[in-house]
Amino acid sequence: MNRPQEFLLAPGGILIPTDRRYHREHLWILPRPGDPRHVRIGLTAYVCRYGIEVYFVENLSPPDTPVQPGDVLGRIETEKAAGDIHSPLRGRVAAVNEAVLADPSIITLDGYGCGWIMELEGEAEGLMAAEEYVELLKGLPVVQCYKRE
Repeated sequence: MNRPQEFLLAPGGILIPTDRRYHREHLWILPRPGDPRHVRIGLTAYVCRYGIEVYFVENLSPPDTPVQPGDVLGRIETEKAAGDIHSPLRGRVAAVNEAVLADPSIITLDGYGCGWIMELEGEAEGLMAAEEYVELLKGLPVVQCYKRE
């Protein structure tokens, strides 16, 4: 099992797990063991720069919806901002995390685990390893994120 790589950007730091890939729009992509074309996606800890609490996840594309890189998959709203979630790959929506729709705070509490947003099936290009994503973050505004104990 890979141990998370801790990257200290601000007081408290941000954890970037090394067992997944990353998209420059701050999505993590975790392949299903034995099936790299089937992935779970979620929001990275860097998203907390918009606000700690996630209020809404809505308008998620339903299963079997075809997607292209950059297509809007849904919308997220935090206490500070709202934005679209874009597809990191070409393929189709395989599943939606209904638990996150019912209680978006799961993303805040367990964003790299139970707080996944969707499962997609398809071909991904241009994803980064954890180390590359950390390098991307170094060039972005310093965030005020704190690990929850």
